[in-house]
Amino acid sequence: MPMSLTLKYKGSTIISYSVKTWWITGFNLKYPNVNRDDLTATFSVTFNNAGMFNSFRGSAHRGWSFNSKNLSGTYTF
Repeated sequence: MPMSLTLKYKGSTIISYSVKTWWITGFNLKYPNVNRDDLTATFSVTFNNAGMFNSFRGSAHRGWSFNSKNLSGTYTF
């Protein structure tokens, strides 16, 4: 499924990555030993069909936002 990851460190984007996969992750060697409180991660997934989207949306936990028009979900923490 199409997924994306944006990672910000103190408001500056240090990772911006999109790929069609089943799992997404990122790593930036230029930022070792950072405080997790200085990071904001945003993950997005676009579902292939409305049934899968609706099932996920119905079982998702707090923190997710959804766009029914493009069948996508976004989680930021």
